[in-house]
Amino acid sequence: MTYSHNFMLQEEILEEMHDRLRNIEALTQGSLEAVEIQTFMNAEKLEDIEHKIMLIFQYISEMHRSSTPTPRN
Repeated sequence: MTYSHNFMLQEEILEEMHDRLRNIEALTQGSLEAVEIQTFMNAEKLEDIEHKIMLIFQYISEMHRSSTPTPRN
């Protein structure tokens, strides 16, 4: 095997490794974007749940106030 042939093989291997790294980067980026979207959706769901809990507490508070007799002077 000549030096130039060995060098060409090394170049091919490096190019293939570079292509694989680009594919891994693209997959990783896609995964990160999917995680960001899922995180955003989960945050929206949590905000919705928090809002519903707040409404429940307000309802309970109103029910408690309306069932408690007001003192007369």
